[in-house]
Amino acid sequence: MNERIRELAEKAGFSLVDIRNAFDYNEDNPYNEFAILIAQDCISKIALIGISNFENDDIMWAIELAIEMIRERFGVK
Repeated sequence: MNERIRELAEKAGFSLVDIRNAFDYNEDNPYNEFAILIAQDCISKIALIGISNFENDDIMWAIELAIEMIRERFGVK
């Protein structure tokens, strides 16, 4: 599991036992999948903004940067 997701789970109030059991990296873990789906949904919303502004190079640069930062931050491909 991505360390940032683990930090956010702790901040949200998950106990250390919950975090160890639920957020240990395992591709079949539903919590891991849930976190990835949230990050992917954010990426999708940002990408939609890019679609409607594809002619503006400055906006497209910012959109591409934001998407890459989210992917790196949360370990989403």
